[in-house]
Amino acid sequence: MHLPDRFQSIQALRGVAALLVMVGHLFGAERTHGGDVFAPEWVILGFAGVDLFFVISGFVIAFTAFPLAPTSAAWRVFAWNRLTRLYPMWWLFCGITVMGLIVASGLYYEPEALAGEDPVINLVKSILLAPQAGLPILPLGWTLTHEVYFYAVFSGFVFLPRRLWPIGLALWGLGLGVLTALGANAAHAEDWLALIAHPLSAEFILGALLGYALRRGFRPPVWSALALAAIWTLALGFWLKDVETATFPSNWTRVALFAPPCFLLVAAGLGAELRSNWRPPAFLIQLGDWSFALYLVHLIIFAGIGRFVWPLFAMPGPVDSLIWLSVMMIASIAASGVIHHGLERPLLRLLRFGGGPITDRLAPRR
Repeated sequence: MHLPDRFQSIQALRGVAALLVMVGHLFGAERTHGGDVFAPEWVILGFAGVDLFFVISGFVIAFTAFPLAPTSAAWRVFAWNRLTRLYPMWWLFCGITVMGLIVASGLYYEPEALAGEDPVINLVKSILLAPQAGLPILPLGWTLTHEVYFYAVFSGFVFLPRRLWPIGLALWGLGLGVLTALGANAAHAEDWLALIAHPLSAEFILGALLGYALRRGFRPPVWSALALAAIWTLALGFWLKDVETATFPSNWTRVALFAPPCFLLVAAGLGAELRSNWRPPAFLIQLGDWSFALYLVHLIIFAGIGRFVWPLFAMPGPVDSLIWLSVMMIASIAASGVIHHGLERPLLRLLRFGGGPITDRLAPRR
């Protein structure tokens, strides 16, 4: 069976993941900028969108890299295309964040409050997406630090015979377990060891195994995967109702809770697309195209509206929160569409080698 270069189900799930993360941030936005409480604590479970992103990322990278010739030329183009997908947009939004902090406070920014580090060190590490003790200048950049690490590790897989990929991925996962057993179990990737040992890499590994399996002819079952995902999610809901949800789970607890349903959703979407030519709703596919822009811009939109607009029209009561949280989300989605079409796509076309898929030019000769 012919495999497409782009899976619409993956794009749709990217859109879902971005929406989930945005919803997860409503809890903090309301408590920072609002008065009466409308958003319940459980909305922070939307941060599971990060777990979905990581599974998707593992799938896409493995699926894309599989056909490449094991050459230095293929490696260079693979690495370049992955990094240019991420860094230019990230640098742009770091700059916007710095300017926003200047406008908001009249100062540079307060790294002690944000990251507990010297401002120059914090800024340099933020720009590079290197591990650091606190959060990057745009806080959600911590997930991109993991992405860069995924890219770095998997770029080495380009040189491996494909039959060895499952062994390599299994050894990677085993290494995570060994490092955890030895005490490397930080909740945050505060340094290189903590990043290398972080359990969230397991979600990437799961996605990569799925990408490899598809290239080898596996077609995921649809209904059984959906049923298992639904059962897992239902059980998760019953368990979490008795748990303090204001703090999102971390480390292996997070992976154990959210990686399985995310993996099953990705598998079910791929299976439906391959087995029955299922096509997700067009708006979700479009939102998937905008997902990186939405991921980067929504906190800036939330902060801008919350600080400068909401106070001008604030009213007592939860309806006020409902209105302004909705405005924040709608504005974020609209801005992400403009950014994607006006900036992200032109940048990608400019920076891609030859402007076409790397697999077309660097596939091994058979």
